[in-house]
Amino acid sequence: MKVYDNLSNLEKHESKTTFIGGVRSNLDEDQDSEAVHVSKIEEIWKKCDEDSKTMEMLEKCGGNPLALRTLGEKFISINVETLTEFQKVVMKKILPSLKPSYDILPPHFKNCFAYCSIFPQQYEIDVKTLIHLWIAQGLIYPLPGQRMEDVGYEYFKNLHQRSLFEQVDVDPENDSVRKCKMPNLIQDLAVFVAGTRLATLKEHEKHSIDQGTQHVSFHFHVHSSWKIPTSFLQAKRIQTIILPCQFQKETEGRVSHSTCENIISNCKALRTLDLHNTGIDTLPKNIGKLNYLRYLDLSQNKAITSLPDSITKIPYLMILKLSKCYGLKVLPKNMKKLVHLKHLEIDWCYSLTRMPLGLGELTLLETLSQFALKYDDADSAKLDELKELNKLRGELKVQNLTSDMNSGVANVEGKEHLKSLTLAWKFEENANTAPTGDLKTLEGLKPHPNLKELALFGYRSYKFPRWLISHKKLVKFSLQKCKCNNLPPLSELSSLKVMILDEMANLKYISDESECHSSSSTTFMPSLEELRLTELPKLKGWWADVSKTPTPLPSFPCLSKLLIEDCPELRTMPLYPNLKEWLVLDNTSLETFIQTMDDEMPSRSLSKAQSMPVHSDMEISSEDGENDKTKLERAKTMCSESSSNSTVSDAKHLTCRPFSKLESLRILGGKEVSSEDGHQHHEIKWERLESLRVLRFDYLQL
Repeated sequence: MKVYDNLSNLEKHESKTTFIGGVRSNLDEDQDSEAVHVSKIEEIWKKCDEDSKTMEMLEKCGGNPLALRTLGEKFISINVETLTEFQKVVMKKILPSLKPSYDILPPHFKNCFAYCSIFPQQYEIDVKTLIHLWIAQGLIYPLPGQRMEDVGYEYFKNLHQRSLFEQVDVDPENDSVRKCKMPNLIQDLAVFVAGTRLATLKEHEKHSIDQGTQHVSFHFHVHSSWKIPTSFLQAKRIQTIILPCQFQKETEGRVSHSTCENIISNCKALRTLDLHNTGIDTLPKNIGKLNYLRYLDLSQNKAITSLPDSITKIPYLMILKLSKCYGLKVLPKNMKKLVHLKHLEIDWCYSLTRMPLGLGELTLLETLSQFALKYDDADSAKLDELKELNKLRGELKVQNLTSDMNSGVANVEGKEHLKSLTLAWKFEENANTAPTGDLKTLEGLKPHPNLKELALFGYRSYKFPRWLISHKKLVKFSLQKCKCNNLPPLSELSSLKVMILDEMANLKYISDESECHSSSSTTFMPSLEELRLTELPKLKGWWADVSKTPTPLPSFPCLSKLLIEDCPELRTMPLYPNLKEWLVLDNTSLETFIQTMDDEMPSRSLSKAQSMPVHSDMEISSEDGENDKTKLERAKTMCSESSSNSTVSDAKHLTCRPFSKLESLRILGGKEVSSEDGHQHHEIKWERLESLRVLRFDYLQL
């Protein structure tokens, strides 16, 4: 689908308005009257909606205001019949008019922008990868004490603010742009200013590469049938080889070992080498001769089992990408020689069972996706290798933990930049280890208070360290294949947004008897947005002590997504009336669903509060003579009008009728609900599902 077609009606209107503004600015006020101007503007406005050639021109702008205005300024003088002719006009008239916006950039921004010419039109660019590519080319100039990645993002933000990028995906936590695109005309401008520094290779086209070419981009899927052009081997200044169009699907034949060897032998100036998803099973030994290489991408090559030791001879290698190399078993034993290595991406390397000795000497490391322990191997790194790696950030997964480890040597608490930590215990089928041993190991792995996500896998103790519930910044918590019967009071984690409990055969209750609730509180875990309870066969309820179960039951005020799967004994939990995105009930009792649906919120919530703030300029108040039913109707109206303005921080969160916002419901093998007298009670009030768009039933027990 075309970019212009993807724009909303409002965005299309704004695009046309900007375009027409460019047209208007180029009309000759002395030659024509105002009436003539108005007539021309009306005619062109109509073309924006009806004329295919004009719409194709707008398509090239992709909603970008700079491109739209420039196109508008040149539109009167354009007379084209085909898109090919329009492309000629782009090169002769529009791009030269856009170039001043490039000329005014500072020199370091110019180089970064021109480098983006390596990407095809409408390519979705990962911003983190883009910054790493800039770093590899030496295009980032930090001041003393500044991180190159942070400075690189500031460069990106500056170019984005100048309308040279458009955002595609934004991190909801910090509003940073994760993915972006370049509008077609802007991408054309990048190619225009890059000139002969860039060579774009396309399938089934003859390729002639200038000897001064620095960056080569393959705009097709490279596979075994591709032959290296002679001009490619003669270009000795190539610094970048990138494959932006390698398909995610299975590779169509491997790029041969000799092809890789020839590229490496002839491109001694390479700073960036991208061989991801090429199907190679070995890396040529001459890789160690690339003295200028900073960036090496070998990801998604599942046939690679090891890397040549010569890779550790690359003196300035900073970024090594090995993600999804499923067959990779070991890393080179002399990895410690890569003293400039900052990013080692090894996530989804399932076969990697140990880390090389000396890894802890790479103190510049910021990315270390996983750290696999192997105790019966003298040549593998132990937990103490993590001690000095305090610049680590992003995600870290520590695998094959055991009981009674001296885990404190890892100094996890000193890693203040870590966002996500996964701790996985070694699976032992007939383990008779006392469960207190795992508790001791976990106590020593206390993370820094800044940690946002924590996952425990295979933890066998029945208790948890005290530090767990003190981590108030946690937004995601996961437990999988753990042996505990109940959990600490997770409701104290007030910032928690996502909670996942999976494959815990012994879990009977989520909260132990020590957790208390105020009977006056009707909200529970105020920030929780997603909850997954899966394969918990013994789970009976949320609270272990029935006498301490709150009455009335509290509700999750912000829960939007809920999955309950294979929890056949579950009978009581906090209510979930505000679900919006989806609810999946699979092989579980419908009792909590019916309890939530039957909940009459006004009798226990609206009637208790004189006012319930929703946003800064609106509140709902009780009025003289107004009954609960009237208040509910007014609450429904106000809720529908202002739900987009509601905030998590509201102390008294306004709740509409249960499930009135729910968009998707799926019930698989639902268990029947029985009342106290034994009669079946499973009436679903379908009229309350006002927003439902998807409804699916599977394997119902009728």
